[in-house]
Amino acid sequence: MRLLHTLTFETRTFPDGETPPYAILSHTWEEEEVTYADLQDLQGTHATEKKGFEKIRSSCYTANTNGFDYIWIDTCCIDKTSRNADLTEIVGAINSMYRWYGEATICYAYLADIVSRDEMEGSRWFTRGWTLQELIAPRNMVFLNKHWKVLGTKSELRNEISKRTRIPIDILMGKMDLEQTSVAQRMAWAVGRQTSRMEDRAYSLLGIFGVNMPLLYGEGQMAFIRLQEEIMKATEDESLFAWTSRSDIHNRLLAASPDDFNESSDVIRKPEGYSMTPKSPWDVSNRGVRLELPFLATSECGIGLAILNCTRRGKESQSVAIYIRDIFLTFERFQRIDCKRLALVDLSLFRPNQYPSRLMTFQHQRVAGARMPDLNWKPCPDLSLYLQLNARSEVLSMEVVAPIPQSPRLKFIDHKRLLHAVETENAGQLLDLLSYVNVKVNPTYNEGRTLLSYAAEKGNMEIAWLLLSRRDIRADKEDDQGRTPLSYAAEAGHINIVWLLLSRSDVNVSSNDASGSTPLSYAARSGNVPLTKILLSQSEIRRHIKDGNGRTPLSHAAECGRHDLVRMLLDMSDIDADEPCKSGQTPICLAAANGHANIVDLLITHGVDVYSSSNGISAAKLAADHGHLEVENVLIKRGAYLPPDLARVHALRDFFL
Repeated sequence: MRLLHTLTFETRTFPDGETPPYAILSHTWEEEEVTYADLQDLQGTHATEKKGFEKIRSSCYTANTNGFDYIWIDTCCIDKTSRNADLTEIVGAINSMYRWYGEATICYAYLADIVSRDEMEGSRWFTRGWTLQELIAPRNMVFLNKHWKVLGTKSELRNEISKRTRIPIDILMGKMDLEQTSVAQRMAWAVGRQTSRMEDRAYSLLGIFGVNMPLLYGEGQMAFIRLQEEIMKATEDESLFAWTSRSDIHNRLLAASPDDFNESSDVIRKPEGYSMTPKSPWDVSNRGVRLELPFLATSECGIGLAILNCTRRGKESQSVAIYIRDIFLTFERFQRIDCKRLALVDLSLFRPNQYPSRLMTFQHQRVAGARMPDLNWKPCPDLSLYLQLNARSEVLSMEVVAPIPQSPRLKFIDHKRLLHAVETENAGQLLDLLSYVNVKVNPTYNEGRTLLSYAAEKGNMEIAWLLLSRRDIRADKEDDQGRTPLSYAAEAGHINIVWLLLSRSDVNVSSNDASGSTPLSYAARSGNVPLTKILLSQSEIRRHIKDGNGRTPLSHAAECGRHDLVRMLLDMSDIDADEPCKSGQTPICLAAANGHANIVDLLITHGVDVYSSSNGISAAKLAADHGHLEVENVLIKRGAYLPPDLARVHALRDFFL
């Protein structure tokens, strides 16, 4: 550490552990500051003629008067000359600065633009980035006015300082450790503070968060992104993600600036003793930020809330949450949306299976061409009992997310009225009926079907979401045929309902009905490529890809002639294109028997043997037995051998046709 002698103005470097007691100066840079180079040749330069030399002289005089032989001043105790072009000393100084201020015996805060204590709030000193750590770190601090007269100590001025900076008095007085405050709170202290270089807004916060990182001047806004990544390595405090922004271009997890935490000064960690399920470690890679968070789906397909392990002061029973979009509806890649606000969720009103923890990857940067409006989703207006209308933006936002409020009205509700509301897709009527305290949401109707079963088949997202928001809903209840709501939604091709059901942890995604079919089976038979992709993205489905009959999605798609889906499935490395089901039928034989020549050709192109057979019966014979000449032609063209009897029949049929 390099210190300045308070009498001779000479600098001296001290090894770690041998530093004498020293004073330290906190100030704002002005014109003609005296540099380290100036002091090396004090007699031969014009350093004493610089405007900044009076600050050096007065600092040294004040320190010496108080018994200090040495003082540290950033302008002249750091070598910034060109010979130090590798910035090693600057990097070391910036990474050590918080510690240096903390180890100083006393810190003088020089407020060059005020005279009296009454003017303190308007001092420029409170607007600069670097002075934040210089305010918090020192144990003893004296504030001086422009004439170097004492305004008071940090202890004496603690109320005024706390009001001006939003920093708790216990932090200012050193009675509370910084680690006891949330990341969001500390970020909020830096709101509105400016630095000469953009990168320094991040670098000036290194000490506040107890992290170190290389300095890359010229990286601009990325410095703050890197700072947050370093914070992620040092803490699991999820309030790091509890920020808001008025910009409409943010869709990433990390904030763009400390100013994004302007409304987060009251975001605190969950109270002592609050427990959540252990989570996977955070990870930062070229794909983005990967972490595990509870996810609560909303009534808009792909939109949900990531619930953070933090709350707002005075609302400790609720959790802060951010709005996110499931980009591909696979519960893997997410982006933040509606960054203008945070939500509050009372988890005691939900069952854990309604907000399971999920491993999420948030992309770093906004994808080119994928710019989104800040909020382009509108939940059903009929949900106004718990959604508040923001008149300024004319959109609906969940300020406090909760299930349907129940009134104390005690009235017998005819289950037929509930079914009528579901079948007519009347969300308003259903909402009203569900508000009665004695209403049951799991009654059974024809063939044991439930309200949710009918809603899933119809594909009405609002109706399904209203039912699923109930704590007592049985989301996976089977009917008399063993079919679940997910099964009906998959068969009907309702991606939105499938996604909503998959967002929960109480739905068996691979359940077999009485026919042995799974939701994946129904999706494959309908040829719905996007829906099949979504289902296959679920690890549980991939582990149980065969249904109760031993059939794969390729088997169903080939039988039904779903060319695009067959092509997609064949491109998957873990799909066996010639695997027989329990009854011995292979995909190519099913396609041949049903006359799907294009499917047969596609399967052969992907390596399926033209002599593939089902229970000893070749695809060629199956095609011939069912009169599918086009399939026979494809097989012959591809090298299949026809027995003499089949060859003669084929030749005659070909001749007459």
